[in-house]
Amino acid sequence: MTALPPAQRALVALKSTATEEALKALILRTSAITAPPVDKAGREEVHRAAMDHKNARLAIEKAAKAATEDAKAFTKAVSAEEKRLIALNAEEEARLFKLRDDYDAAEAARKAEEERKERERVAAIREKIDQIKNLPVVSAADNAETLDATLDDLRAFEITFEDFAEFQDEARAARDASIASLTTMHAAASAREAAEAAAREAEEKLTAQRAELERQQREFEERQAAFEREKAELEAKMSGITDVMRGAAPAVLADPIDTLRAELCTHDYLRSDGVCTECGAVCAFPVDTDANEARIAGAADDARAVSLAALDQPRQRAENAAVAYMLDNTPPSPLTPAERRVIVDPEQIDAVLEHPEDFLPGAITQEPAKEMVTIPREEYDSLLTRSRWLDCLEAAGVDNWEGIDEALRLNREMAPA
Repeated sequence: MTALPPAQRALVALKSTATEEALKALILRTSAITAPPVDKAGREEVHRAAMDHKNARLAIEKAAKAATEDAKAFTKAVSAEEKRLIALNAEEEARLFKLRDDYDAAEAARKAEEERKERERVAAIREKIDQIKNLPVVSAADNAETLDATLDDLRAFEITFEDFAEFQDEARAARDASIASLTTMHAAASAREAAEAAAREAEEKLTAQRAELERQQREFEERQAAFEREKAELEAKMSGITDVMRGAAPAVLADPIDTLRAELCTHDYLRSDGVCTECGAVCAFPVDTDANEARIAGAADDARAVSLAALDQPRQRAENAAVAYMLDNTPPSPLTPAERRVIVDPEQIDAVLEHPEDFLPGAITQEPAKEMVTIPREEYDSLLTRSRWLDCLEAAGVDNWEGIDEALRLNREMAPA
């Protein structure tokens, strides 16, 4: 019975074939009762027919319940037997499955490790390629020398299978692109650094020139201050010398022309030669005017000679010594003697003062000046000062210019070594 399918086992348990035919016969027998009962006999007939159907139903339910209880007991027995049988090999099953699972786990770990290593290998290669690609970005702030070294290293870098494996082509493309970018950057950096170097050089030159100008300005101011001090000292000494000259000057001589005219009488002359017939003196209004004028002119020349001789006395020597001291204590000229000559002629000094544009500043060449020559400011001031001193001496009556050279020589000999 256990070999039968569940539906067949149900038919057997409930005796379905016989029960079905009995039920059909019962139905056929009771189907004739159609009208409601009208009396007790009719009711009894209907009651017995209904009880027959009820009893048939109860018999079926009882048989089904019995079969179900049996099935439940069987199910429990089967479940218990199942558990007992399973317990027999459960441990062995677990042991075997553990062996299998351990293998699977080891295999999965191995595959995971291989995948990890592969990812790391690819990532390392990718990192190298990215480094090559990023070289222009990393080197953006480098100078031309560093960029040139980077280019040399990159050109010498070999793309090998050991380093890049299946990514060799991609690495070569990245290297070529970076070389092109770095070459452009190197050219731009070289041009920029050249411009910056030129700017720095110009700035340094400008700074040096500014410093030199400031130094020259300071030196000029120092020399100017020294010149002013020397000038003050010279003026003080000249003041003393002038005082000496005033004290040593000879007495003023009477005008010889006035003396001559005083000797002439005011009488009316009687003789043609101008001799007065009354006093025997020469008349003031002689007939021969030219002769008397010549006499007066001769007297004037004699007076001028006396005046020049007087000027060559102490006042002349003092003035010459003052000029010699001033010339010896004036900064020397940077020009050679062949390139310059000092003007001592008063007329030429006046020409220099009135028309300086016709002469070189401070030094006049022997030939007409057709080319300007630059000399230091202090040299110009020194020469101009000498010219003005000489001009002043000439205006004061110093006309013995040869005496200046002698005074210079004496001043040098008297000056301490």
